[in-house]
This record gives sequence, C-alpha cells and structure tokens, in this order.
Amino acid sequence: MKRCFIYLIALFFCTQSLSQTPIRCQYWFNEDYSQMHSVDLSGEVLQTVFDVSALDVGFHRVYFHLQKNNEWASPVSFLFFKANYVIDSVEIGQLRYKCWFDKDTSTVQSGNFITNAITLNAQELEEGVHFLYMAIERNGIVTSLSSYMFIKIDNELPNSSYPENLTFSYWYDTDDANKMTGVLQNGVVMLDAEMLSEGNHFVNIMVNNTTPTFLTRKQFYKAAPQFVLSTDSDSLQGRVEGIGIYDSLSVVEITAVANQCYNFVSWNDGNSENPRNIALVSDTNITAIFEEIISTTELSATICEGEIYSENGFNENQAGIYTQILSTINGCDSIITLSLNVNPSYEIPLSATICEGEVYAENNFNESEAGVYTQTLQTINGCDSIITLNLNVNPVFNTEISATICQGSVYAENGFEVNETGVYTQNLLSHNGCDSIVSLTLNINPIYDTTISAMICQGSIYTENGFNESEAGIYVQNLQSVSGCDSIVRLSLSVNPLFSVEIFDTICFGQIYSENGFSESEEGVYSQMLSSEFGCDSLVTLSLSVKPSFETELSATICEGYNVNISGINVSEAGVYTQILTAINGCDSVITLTVNTNPVFDTTIYATINQGNTYSEHGFNENEAGVYLQTLTNEFGCDSTITLILNIDVSLSEAEIEDISFYPNPTNAKISFSSTIESIEVIDLTGRCILTFSNAKTINIELLPAGAYYLRLTNNDKAVMRKVIKE
Repeated sequence: MKRCFIYLIALFFCTQSLSQTPIRCQYWFNEDYSQMHSVDLSGEVLQTVFDVSALDVGFHRVYFHLQKNNEWASPVSFLFFKANYVIDSVEIGQLRYKCWFDKDTSTVQSGNFITNAITLNAQELEEGVHFLYMAIERNGIVTSLSSYMFIKIDNELPNSSYPENLTFSYWYDTDDANKMTGVLQNGVVMLDAEMLSEGNHFVNIMVNNTTPTFLTRKQFYKAAPQFVLSTDSDSLQGRVEGIGIYDSLSVVEITAVANQCYNFVSWNDGNSENPRNIALVSDTNITAIFEEIISTTELSATICEGEIYSENGFNENQAGIYTQILSTINGCDSIITLSLNVNPSYEIPLSATICEGEVYAENNFNESEAGVYTQTLQTINGCDSIITLNLNVNPVFNTEISATICQGSVYAENGFEVNETGVYTQNLLSHNGCDSIVSLTLNINPIYDTTISAMICQGSIYTENGFNESEAGIYVQNLQSVSGCDSIVRLSLSVNPLFSVEIFDTICFGQIYSENGFSESEEGVYSQMLSSEFGCDSLVTLSLSVKPSFETELSATICEGYNVNISGINVSEAGVYTQILTAINGCDSVITLTVNTNPVFDTTIYATINQGNTYSEHGFNENEAGVYLQTLTNEFGCDSTITLILNIDVSLSEAEIEDISFYPNPTNAKISFSSTIESIEVIDLTGRCILTFSNAKTINIELLPAGAYYLRLTNNDKAVMRKVIKE
C-alpha cells in the first residue's frame, strides 16, 4: 500500500498536563467528501497514517479536522506530493527531515526519523502566529515540502490550565467581518491563510471561554506559493539536474545529463537548449529526450572466389552487404556495414592430343605423357587462374595381330591378303595421324575329324556335342569347330552299371568313422548312397565295430627348474599334463601326469665392506666388488641360489651415492643417468659382465633378453651396484 505520513504535532509551551481523552480525526483528499476516512488519535503526540493508494502520482491536497467531546474543529488542509515509490515502515530510518520556523533558515532543525513522529523546539519563538516549514529527504532527494501555520502561546494565560473545549475566533488584517472559529486542542491551533495574497498581514486571535477574553495580534508574512519542478525522463538514458520545489516565479536552471551511449536531443516542449532556464508559474513536468549513440562504419572489401572475409567479426564468402553489431570500448553499439565484392577465380579446362614421343609445350606446360596437369596463374585482379590440361598421348602403334582361318580360306583384313601360315608386316597411319605398324601372325585351322569316348551310368542319356544317346555304341555328328571350320565328331559311348558295396570296419572308443560319407561313433550297421568312380549311384553298407580305449593317472614332484620324464612326458613346471599313446589293440591310451614343483630359492644379498676386508658370510669369501653366486640345498632337497652384490667402501659419501640416479627402471631400451659415468658394466644374475660402456650418460640394452640385471657404476675408482629390470 502506498501511504502518506501526516504528523499532527502538538507543541507544548506550558507546564500544565493535558487531557489524554481519545480524539476523533476525519480526513479526505481534493475536496472529495464522498471518500472521507475516520481514525482515532490519542497521546501527547497525535499521529496517523493517511491512505493515498487510490491517488495518482502528483500533487494533492489533504483536508482533516478533529473532534473532541462531540465537537468538530475547523478543517485544516495542506498540499503534498505523492511519489511513485513506496515507503514502508522499515524505511522510516532512511527518511531525513529539515524544519525551520517562518523564513529564518538559521533555525533549521534536522535529523533522521526514528519513529513516525518528531518533536521540535519552539521555545525561542515569540508568542503569536508562526509558520513551520518541513522538507523530507529520501536518499538525498527532497520528496515533499510542507508548511503549517500555528500560534505560539506563552504560559501567561489567565487560567493555569486549558479548559476541555477552549474555542477561538480569528481574522486577518481588519477583515473582522469574515471571522473564522475553531477549537483549541491542547494549546495548538492551525489557521487557514490560503486565501491571502503574498505579503505582510496581521492575524487577530481571540480565545473564548476565558475571563477576561484573551486577544492577541501578530504580524506575519504570507509567502508566495511554491511549485514542483519534476521530470519523467528515462533514467536508463540520462537524468535532469535542477529538479525540486521552488517559489513561484523562480527562474530555475535545469541541465540534461546523458548516460553513457546516449546524447541529449531536446526537451519535451521542443526546446533544445541545454542547460536552459525555466520560470515557474505552476507545477511543471519537464522531460529530456535522449537518443542512443550508435557508431556506424562502412567497409568495402574485395576477396577472390573461394576465400573468406574474416575481419571485423565477419565470416563471409559471398558477394553482398553484411551488417555486424558490436560494442565499443565504452559498451555502446557500433554498427559495421560491409560491402563485399568477390572476384572470380578462373578455371580453364584444356584438352590436347600428341603422338607418343612428342612434347606439349603450350600455355607454360612442358609435358610428354598422358595425364591431367594444372597450371596456377594470377588474373588481373590478383585471383587464381587455374588452367587444367587433359593431355592424351596417341601411341605410335606397333600392333601385333594373331589370326586364324580355316584351311583353304584367305585372310583379307587390315590391308593383308594372305592364305598361308606365317608372320606379315604392314606400315600404316593411324586415324590420329601417328605411325602404326601392324604385324600379322596367321594360323591355319584344319578341318577336324574328332573321335570322343564317353561313359554314362545305366539309365542316363548322353546329350553333349549334339548327341542324344542312352546305349553303348559308336555315333557320328557333323558340327563346326570353335574356329568355324567343319568338324566331324565320332562318339564311342560306354554304359556303366550301378554298384552295391558292403564295408566291415573297426574304430576305437571315442573315435568317429567318417569315411565313405559316414559319421558314426557307435557299433552298428549303417547305409549310405554314394557315387561310384564313374559318377553312378553306389549303395554302401557299413558294419561298424568299436574297440575300448585306456586312461592312466600319474603324479610326480620335482625341484623348480628340473625336468621329469615319465611315459614320454618330459616337463619342468608344475601342472597337469596328458600323453596319448597307442594300446595293444591299436586304440588310444591316455596318461595324465600331475607334476608338483618344490621351490629353488634365489636370494640376493647387498653388502658393503671396507677396502681391504673380506666378506665371509653365507659361505662366501670375497674381498672385491662384484656379483657372486652360492648354490646350496634347501629343506626340500632342491638347489638354493644366493646372489651376493658386494660393494667396496672407498670413502664414497652417501651424498655421492644418492647423486647417482638413472631412469627409467624398468626399461625396454635406453637408460639415462643423472651425470656422466666413467665406467658402466652390465652384469647378469650369474655374475657375468655382458656389456660395458665408458664415459656415458645414456646406454642402450635393447638387445638383452628381458629379466633382471645389475649395473656396476664406477667414478674416480669408486664403484656402486644398482639393479635394473629389462622389459
């Protein structure tokens, strides 16, 4: 709800206590009595909230009067401005007031609203009529300006206390014919001086209900009316400086200040002066009109066909007019218009033909072989001009012709006319104008007399080579050979009978008999219809017997790395192994061997002794740096290998040892060291030195088998051992 705060301030200048009886208040707006509101007031400071939600934004007048003991006082009115925002109760602390008496601005009293009321000090004022001016600020902007007329009454009243209903009459100057009356409420009266003209006046106040009647006369100045200068300018585009409340006929300078990206155009009355002066004769609304600043740039560019123009935010490859809306460094719109021309890139196809051995040398080409060639030039516009040459090379023909004619015929093609077997040559020009040498190899096909021997199955018919015969015999057919020569075919036809065969066979258990079209694994009699060697039907009957197979399970335990050889099984690792032998009946005998492996331990010991001492533990007796092996027997009776990596301490500091580092580890080829090593020896697990390197920072062991190796690193006669894994 939009509300207007009206403060009815009782100013106390007497020491007597006042009545606390509730007072009735009625109020209305703009002389609209039909919309009258009523509220009850109480307390030493009378206050209420007037509901202005139904009013439009702008200036209005509120009228109100008070009732006590069923008697109504004269109405009081004042002008106020309804703003287009809401002041909630929680915003009271954001409001600031400034008040002064009469026109003496040196008496300004100011502060923030703590509650909905304020108390002002009027002790310095003389007895009589005065004006109270109040300005209310919100966020540094004056939102309302009000004035009130009141009577200051000293504590020298005839009576020591106010009566319940102290009435008064008052008139201005000498116009006692137009007296006005009212009720003095708690020592405060409000007088209506709106009908007076600007200037000095006297107010005459007569307080009734006193003995004797109290009469006072005070001079005052009726100030000129004040008008509000407001604006409806769009705050997103700019603002108007100089807006506020001024006395009538004041000449006010106003300035339109445009926001970034906007320019001032004119005022709503058509005036374009800025700043400008306005003389106020009434409430005035002035609006500044702003226009957005849009930077416009026109570009013209030319590209070659197939290129893309990608400057200034564009990405275009077709001729046309394009628009790009960007933001300047100040955040304002910038419209760039691009007029893009596209020059063509020419593609010229050429076709040419030369004879084999010639050279095509036109249009910057120099080609002698058939193919497609490209030449890139530039047009007058600087664009590519692509000439594509499709070059054909006609051969200098050296044609060899093989021809066959029937005996007694003549070959009369390609300029030849011959009838005997032989090789003939003809020199011609091809239709392309190139040389053409034609060699003819002529064969003479005889007139054939052929005898065919054929067999068919009983009941079949021989229908090849023009015959249609089903019985054995000799038949004659006159045909043409594939060469078109006469061919006499004689057929000698045989007829094969149909066979019935019985087979008796034996297989081992688990095998499948898969001969003669059978696939059987169990004993029984089976039949199969096959074809004989002559392709005729053959009925085969199989009588099948099945012999048993044998299975044997064995187990053995060996030391790791040793072999076991049992029944033809020769293995060295734990597992289950199968051997298939042949039994006395010729069938499989399956032997399954389960092998268990006891470990052969391989232990590596790293030790360091002082130079001149001997390492004598674990069966060793060594005094030089190196890799040593010791073979023992473990609890399972298997070999146990101990590898000793012995370093000789020749005062190589711990820091120097740590400084010798290498990578990667594991590696599949190269090893890099943190510094150059004088001597590098690669030693296998048997202690053999298999590779050496001198003054190296990188070595390559790519050719070594995968496994573990030791590196003996020597600098300044000081050696250290390191282990490396080759993947």
